[in-house]
Amino acid sequence: MSSSEFRRRARESLSGNWFVAVIAGFIASLLGGVGAGSGSVSFDFSSEDLEGVDLEAILYDLGITKEMLTVFLAFIGVLAIVGFVYSIICLIIGSGVSVGYAKLNLDIVDGGSASVGTIFSMFGRWKTALWARILVNIRVMLWSLLFVIPGIVASYSYAMVSFVLADHPEMTASEALAESKRIMKGNRWRLFCLNLSFIGWSFLCVFTLGIGYIWLLPYIQAANAAFYREVKSSTF
Repeated sequence: MSSSEFRRRARESLSGNWFVAVIAGFIASLLGGVGAGSGSVSFDFSSEDLEGVDLEAILYDLGITKEMLTVFLAFIGVLAIVGFVYSIICLIIGSGVSVGYAKLNLDIVDGGSASVGTIFSMFGRWKTALWARILVNIRVMLWSLLFVIPGIVASYSYAMVSFVLADHPEMTASEALAESKRIMKGNRWRLFCLNLSFIGWSFLCVFTLGIGYIWLLPYIQAANAAFYREVKSSTF
């Protein structure tokens, strides 16, 4: 099947299921159940960079008192703690939700009944899902140390892990990674092209201030589920 055929199957499967898919996608995203890239910006300051700088004079010129600065720093500290706790929650809960969300999308493309509650149906396997996510991140990171391209290839090799765990809940994390790597052999480029085919829609969503992604995410995930079903059946 081509990318257009996967998208067509996704649209047909979502017909009558859009409401459930949108709500489930929103909740899964909120709980960290949808994979997303991350970036970081680092700042490298040394004590030598601040030599000769009168910080108190600068703050005074800006009209900032020490009390104001203390309150501001305390607020930033609280935000940092909340952000850290939220990240941990998303890592733990999101791992289990990611498998449930994959199961929901498989149900949708298989023509079964779709329910928002399905995203929590695999939560009993959260430890396996968490360990699988950690293993994927470690392997992708290690391959990325060699160069960018090997890291991208690795990420596509393990792109089907959540679907594998949803389809085979008896598997361990390592077995799910191995299975994803097996079925993606020779299919990584096809999945890349499928993801790339949504770039136009992603560009349009920017003009909706991101609101359009609420509908685009279920579309992409359903297409990925259809892709999984096709490559899984063709690799036996």
